[in-house]
This record gives sequence, C-alpha cells and structure tokens, in this order.
Amino acid sequence: MGEYDADRQEVIARSLKEGIGMIVVGTTLVDSLAAVRLAQEYPNDPVYASIGVHPTDDDIEGVHPAQLHALTGDTKVVAIGECGLDYFRLDPDDAETRQLQQDVFDQHIVLVAQQNKPLIVHCRDRDGVDDAYRDILVALTRQQHGKFVMHCYSGTWEMAEKFLELGGYLSFTGIVTFPKSEEMQKVAMNTPLDKILVETDAPFLAPVPHRGKRNEPAYVEDVAKKIAELRNVPFADFSLATVENSKQVFGL
Repeated sequence: MGEYDADRQEVIARSLKEGIGMIVVGTTLVDSLAAVRLAQEYPNDPVYASIGVHPTDDDIEGVHPAQLHALTGDTKVVAIGECGLDYFRLDPDDAETRQLQQDVFDQHIVLVAQQNKPLIVHCRDRDGVDDAYRDILVALTRQQHGKFVMHCYSGTWEMAEKFLELGGYLSFTGIVTFPKSEEMQKVAMNTPLDKILVETDAPFLAPVPHRGKRNEPAYVEDVAKKIAELRNVPFADFSLATVENSKQVFGL
C-alpha cells in the first residue's frame, strides 16, 4: 500500500511495541508478493502474509492458480486471500463479471484445500441485497471448506449464522465503532466468543476516535474495546479470546 511508503517501518514498529502482530494481506498478485517480502523482513516478529486476488482487481482475468501457488511455500504465508465476491458497484445484469469473480474465488478455495490454509473472504453487496453473501455461502458449502474468515463482515445475523454453521469465523473492523452500524454491532454481540476476530483493514476504515484518518494495525485495539463494551465483558478477556482465535485459525 502506497499509503505507508513514507513511514511503513515506523507503523509496524508502533504495533509491535504494543504487542500487536499483523497479517499483511495481498489483494493483487503484485501486492501478494510484496506482502511476503515485507513479512520476511521480520523473521522473529509476528508479521505474516496472506496471498490472494481481490474480486475488483483490474487484472483478475489474468489470474492463474499457479501464480499464487508459487508463493504458498513460504513459512510466513499463513492464509489465502483476500478473495471473494464484490457486487457493490456491479451492474446486476453483468453476468459475465459475476461469473468471472466466482471462478477466481473457486480457484482460491481449491488452493486452500491443497495447502490446508485458511481462506480470508471478502464479500460486499449492493445496499439491501445479499446476493454476494449467498453466492459465497454456496461456494463454501459446495467445496466443504470450513477453515475461513469472513473479513470485514457486514451482513445480517441470519446470514452470519450460516457461515458459523460451516465452521467459519467472523471478523470485524472499525466500522463496528461507527454510530450508525447497529446491525453490525448486533452481529458482533451475538457471535460466539470462540468464532470472533478483530482487524483494521488498514489503511481503510479507521475506528473511532481515528475515523477519517489513515488506519494502521495498532488501532485494532479500539475495535476490540468497542466490541468488549457491546458484549459487556472485560477488555482484557475479550482481547485474549481474539488472540487465541487468531492463533487457532491461522496456525500461529
């Protein structure tokens, strides 16, 4: 991410100083390689990488599983993704692009099955519609892959229950701290403690009180504080649970 070109090492150092590790998530083939190389610069620190191609990547048509497979052998690679479906700005009648996204997502699912790694799933729908979530659910059910994380979950509780039934985890970003995110807050309150994760999606979606600024990994603490408050549990207990969940799903 170019947003960190001027102070990337300082951002990472701030997080590590607070005892906060991170997964550098690839969203293109180029970014995935960069994520692995960055993680390799910290051989003794909790800095890891995930490799994948985002559904809105301009080069998605040229994606081939072998290109990602070549990166999976590195010990710093702990997950596949961010990948998935994004219908937010997609014309409802654009069946070709929808099918392309689904095909590339299926390629990622096959890869995680081969590598026995978790899948980081991106899903975004048009307002008031849950077509992408339903298509994600169909794909995961068809492949019977239960080791996955619904990144930046923003769906309904009814849909969340279906992903939980498949064995997935739900991960929440700074959006949960926004005043008008009542539905997401409801899901965060109801998600079983052993199936919930927190994240930043940095540099995007900075939580309150940093909203509107560039996000960074250290701000994940504010996401955890908000959910602990919503669930009426001690912050330390909730944070410990999310750390253990991360270790469990990512094999850390």
